[in-house]
Amino acid sequence: MISVSRRTFVAGAVSAPLLASTRLSLASAAQDGAQGDLSLAGIEYSYSPAVVEAFQEANPNLAVDFTGGTISFEDGQIQAVLQSGEGPDAVNVNSGPGRVGLLASSGLILALDDFYERTGAMETYQPNVIEQIQNQPPEGETIYEVVEGLDVFSVYYNMDIFEENGLEPPQTWDDFLAICQTLQDAGVQPMLLGARDNFQGGWLFGNLVQASAGRDVMTEVIYGEGDFTHPDILRAAEMLQTLVDEGYISGLEAAALEGEQAQAAFGQGQGAMTVQQQSFPISLANDGAAVTNIGSFVIPSLNEGQPAAPTAGLAHSWVLNASSDNPEAAEAWLEWVVSDEYLQIAYENGGGLVPARIVPEGITLPPSVQSAADSIEEGVGYNPSVYLPSAGTNAWYAAMQQIITGQATPEEVVAEVQAALEESRAG
Repeated sequence: MISVSRRTFVAGAVSAPLLASTRLSLASAAQDGAQGDLSLAGIEYSYSPAVVEAFQEANPNLAVDFTGGTISFEDGQIQAVLQSGEGPDAVNVNSGPGRVGLLASSGLILALDDFYERTGAMETYQPNVIEQIQNQPPEGETIYEVVEGLDVFSVYYNMDIFEENGLEPPQTWDDFLAICQTLQDAGVQPMLLGARDNFQGGWLFGNLVQASAGRDVMTEVIYGEGDFTHPDILRAAEMLQTLVDEGYISGLEAAALEGEQAQAAFGQGQGAMTVQQQSFPISLANDGAAVTNIGSFVIPSLNEGQPAAPTAGLAHSWVLNASSDNPEAAEAWLEWVVSDEYLQIAYENGGGLVPARIVPEGITLPPSVQSAADSIEEGVGYNPSVYLPSAGTNAWYAAMQQIITGQATPEEVVAEVQAALEESRAG
């Protein structure tokens, strides 16, 4: 029996490619003889029904129920669901130490070291992904998640609008500002931003931090004792303020729009640029919009000798509920998730995440996904919301919101983020 439903969870409700040396098969999950009921929940993709159906067919002794929807960390929904004792066996959640690490530290999800050793998944995932999921609380070595994929963030632009105004992608930050001014003078909104749900605003702010401060500075902030009031991070906050003050971004409109609304507005030609992830063109195409006129570029670095780089982060991860009534079936599902067959079905059915694992021969990535995968080969910055601790992530989003709405200065917001980091480090 298979059941696939879609609804939003409420607290307390159950609801660059390389060749793989090891191939993990769906058959091994079936051979484990998993049976009974398996409840899956969380973030849903266009390919979710297809991979759930394939898993169900291979495991006829399981009754699989998948409920797609949003389970929020910020308001405590996911914690309440897992603490209820009636939550799903496996949940697909936003990745990162401020999220998965928080669940692990609270004892709400199971450690997966034995799973990685038993299945050989450690060898099929990209080494930098394994390093990231090991380097988070509580122990700093134990793995608690199976990463579904990565998101890579850069500036997407309307090539027709650029051509009509004689513009080319920028080589310097001054070029970028000049492009914005040219567009504004022509009556075109330079940048579209939907920050009400925080995510897209965080992506833009992260791109600015990478352009101004670079990866090394943020590595110290995230993994060491680095100070968020660092002059180059402060400069990034000032860059964001400049975009708002000059009208290149409409701050109040951005604060009122959800990310999906800004995405739709860009697809309708209402603005020239937006910061998005690699699945953006796929989503627009699925909505019937033309995407052949969409290009992308990285915000130029302000530091001489430092090449421009996009930002990226672990996107979503499967975790196992520590209160699961059927952990064997839940592990069988994870074994399916790390298989070649799962990856193949995902990309055949509209998958838009950059693969976290090494891609086996014969699997072709969508063009925008392949381009994003190629773009991070020479270096990549952080999407801070994934890597900062929970309190730091909240302060990061608050900093962005306060700048775009004019409620605080760059100096004030970086100090607030630093205070949140110091509190997390002390605790």
